[in-house]
Amino acid sequence: MFDNWAKRVLPALTLVLILAGCNIKINSGTGRAQPGTDDGKVGADPAENAAAALAQQKEPMYDGKTVSEWIAALKDKDPDVRRKAASALGEIGPEAKAAVDPLIAALKDQEARVRKEAARALGGIGPEAKAAVEPLIAALKDKDEYARKAAAYALGRIGPEAKAAVEPLIAALKDQYWGVRKEAAWALDKIGPEAKAAVPALVPLLKDSDSSVRSAAADALKTIDPEAAKRAGVR
Repeated sequence: MFDNWAKRVLPALTLVLILAGCNIKINSGTGRAQPGTDDGKVGADPAENAAAALAQQKEPMYDGKTVSEWIAALKDKDPDVRRKAASALGEIGPEAKAAVDPLIAALKDQEARVRKEAARALGGIGPEAKAAVEPLIAALKDKDEYARKAAAYALGRIGPEAKAAVEPLIAALKDQYWGVRKEAAWALDKIGPEAKAAVPALVPLLKDSDSSVRSAAADALKTIDPEAAKRAGVR
């Protein structure tokens, strides 16, 4: 029984696969198959579909969208969409390095929540976002305290490549918002020995009113200058 069924079904199935794979076109005038014409296509070109699917698979995705789609969303009229796009690119991380320039532009968005997420996204990309160091330095003076905090965080995530930010981060250690002071100390810690100029400014923070700032300053001193940390009583 199986042999009879196979003899009837398999030839038809083979023909269907051949037609789909070779992009056979049907000429409505003669009823004959006409390869290579643009008239009467039988479905979409499987090769084109496969190529498009493969390209999408190669591009990093997050929450169902590719990096390119999230970059496009940074220009959406809705600030919540722009904020979500920046956040998504940060979640993708270093593989979203193509988004560095668009995220730098987003640091000047009119909405503070978008600027904050753009800075954090650049931090998520890490050293691959080193081109953003100068714009992030400028963002340390943002009028929004959370955007300033995010800028300091991003500079820390970029690490030693952000050594040009040492002096601006030293200034940020005096920010009125404790969150900025903490992230600035943390960023100097991540920049490492290249941030030795920050030691005199970090020592007073060991007596900061906020415990997390004190802790970040102590860690930074131990990383940047262990001897200075010991002299300051850090263990």
